[in-house]
Amino acid sequence: MKFAIIDCETTGFPIRPKKFNTWFSPKTISKYNSSRTVSISFKICNLDNNVITFNETEDYIIKPDGFIISNDNFHGITTDHALEHGITMADFSAIFNEKFSEVDNIIAHNVLFDVNVIQSEFYRGNFTRSIDIMNGINKICSGDKTIAIVGLINKGGYPKMPRLEELYEYVFNSNLLNAHQSRFDVENLFKCIYELHNNNTVSFFT
Repeated sequence: MKFAIIDCETTGFPIRPKKFNTWFSPKTISKYNSSRTVSISFKICNLDNNVITFNETEDYIIKPDGFIISNDNFHGITTDHALEHGITMADFSAIFNEKFSEVDNIIAHNVLFDVNVIQSEFYRGNFTRSIDIMNGINKICSGDKTIAIVGLINKGGYPKMPRLEELYEYVFNSNLLNAHQSRFDVENLFKCIYELHNNNTVSFFT
């Protein structure tokens, strides 16, 4: 079974419906104008006979197509840097088609954020092959899967999904460095998944 850990950095958050924990369809591109993709990173892994093997993390800065990156203080990527060093979303779409055509599961922390934002870019560019591939892959939220073991409670007294930093601290009893950079978020989430899987603490794929 092949799975991919994925993370993206964006210019901000998309517009959300008022109903809790819901998202507008990525087809509704205008709802995602405030959340344009700045970078996308992923790590392709295999699970065979309960053993995880993995490839190197791939990391891509996305060249802005007519928008300004104004939150570089958050992820460290400026508009000028992205224009000089980034690839187009069309180029990323081609990479996605090649790398994800045989992926069974996508895992991310707050997976619907990453998937919907990236998928909105595919709709924006009319990258139909990428849209179809993304739609055909099962999505797994590592945050939801680890609510019970981390055991955090929100202000209302209900179980709270841990942030990636909180999950990492729970698993390794140390602080997470380089948060909010997609490459490092993928690497650190992979470390958590690898450790929790090998210790039979969390079953991510059932």
